[in-house]
Amino acid sequence: MTKPLTSTAIMMLFEEGKLLLSDPVAKYIPEFKEMQVTSFKKDASGKEILEKAKSPITIQQLLTHTSGLIYFFYVPNEFRKPHLAAAYGGKTIAQVAKKTATLPLAYQPGTKYLYSNSFSILGRVVEVASGMSFDQYLEKSLFQPLGMVDTGFNVKKSKLNRLIYQGPKAVFAQDFSKPVTMFEGGGGAVSTTMDYARFAIMLLNGGKLDGKQLLSPKTVAYMSSDHLGPLYNPGGLGYLPGPGYGSGFGFYVRTHAGTSSFLGNVGEFFKGGAHGTVFWVDPKEELAAVAMTASFAQRNYFRWLLKNLIYQAIVD
Repeated sequence: MTKPLTSTAIMMLFEEGKLLLSDPVAKYIPEFKEMQVTSFKKDASGKEILEKAKSPITIQQLLTHTSGLIYFFYVPNEFRKPHLAAAYGGKTIAQVAKKTATLPLAYQPGTKYLYSNSFSILGRVVEVASGMSFDQYLEKSLFQPLGMVDTGFNVKKSKLNRLIYQGPKAVFAQDFSKPVTMFEGGGGAVSTTMDYARFAIMLLNGGKLDGKQLLSPKTVAYMSSDHLGPLYNPGGLGYLPGPGYGSGFGFYVRTHAGTSSFLGNVGEFFKGGAHGTVFWVDPKEELAAVAMTASFAQRNYFRWLLKNLIYQAIVD
């Protein structure tokens, strides 16, 4: 659930006047200035068929997964090698961002939703706009003010015995016994349920916790609104929200009272992590919930079981 932390950082910089959502990403990462779009097809000579991007990628498109970027696991096998190389070919997010910019987009910016590595690029945007490394900006602007003492990209040796870790064969496994230098906006942060609950409650309170106003209520309402509109496509490739949900900035927003296979209210927003973590905020019920498991295979079962149990217990 690193992505909501990233979108919050972006909106804090937005409120500071250090960026606009309409800004082209190339303003912060020049390598994104001239992008191409692939058809994932080859011509008679075996060369990949490409066309020029009709518009630049914007920060808002990164926030809503409508940028045209694509996770390597969605790329057809015969085109996947350079995408893998870009994803794992650097020690810092600055290096990864530059390599990602050399790859063609999966579609024209702003024309489709596809869950992607857009948030990894947003982490680099935070670095350039703030003049700080991504981990430092989060620590100073978000974690310290909220008292999130167990959240970050590295785990102190004195705390390693508290780390729930699945071992080297785990999906997206990360070795926290060594210093981490890859501060990705799209994943890799470590936290606890109570730390993350403080973040969730801050959002529930309209950007405020313990007397500290990190975001304005209007900004929180804006980022937790559906930004997909006509791009809503619950049956499309990579549409992770599923039926009944649109996309805000870093989380999914409930747009329909029915449709979804689990309980919830219109206006509620949530995000899940790869190994089974989940949080959601429901302004109607004045509810913020966080659950963390370490089971990639059973993540959805336990997420929605817990969610249904909580909502069916609300009787007034």
